Amino acid sequence: MIERKNGFYSIEGKLYPSVTTILRVLNKPALNAWLVRRAVGMARAHMAEGMPEEATFRELNRKDAAERGSQAHEVAARFATGQSVPEDKVNPYYAAVARFFEEKQPKTLAAELVVLNEHHGYAGTIDLIAGIGGTNWLLDWKTSAAVYPEYELQLAAYSWAYTAVALDGAKTALPYVGRAAVVL
Repeated sequence: MIERKNGFYSIEGKLYPSVTTILRVLNKPALNAWLVRRAVGMARAHMAEGMPEEATFRELNRKDAAERGSQAHEVAARFATGQSVPEDKVNPYYAAVARFFEEKQPKTLAAELVVLNEHHGYAGTIDLIAGIGGTNWLLDWKTSAAVYPEYELQLAAYSWAYTAVALDGAKTALPYVGRAAVVL
């Protein structure tokens, strides 16, 4: 049985930090600049009623980023698993994800797969492993405007997690992956 909570995975009763939790220790200059732009935008938008408290501002940004990520991942997971995906003019990520699947024609090997590196003590969730042009690719969906250096570290950590863990806790070898990429 797998449980995810507060940046950790509980697998067979043992806690493993997630790859993204581990990467939070990195300085992310682009993220800091984005937060400043968001703060200025919120200040302008809330001038009449006053600026939210700092904690409220952080929570609003966290919720906004989480919502965007959820929207993109939901559409991508449906495409990857062959589920019906009605055209969604509201979801801003639908067109980009649909175009990716149409142009690249990936053959899904695994989607939303929990992986584990017991030796180094971490876990994470891979968005997609798919065959494209005769090569198996590890793909990670992002909603950012650019590819940042920590994404390479995230993909590297996933590629070194040799164990796939099913929801019931059963462990199997991760499919071979020859390449990795971020999909914006």
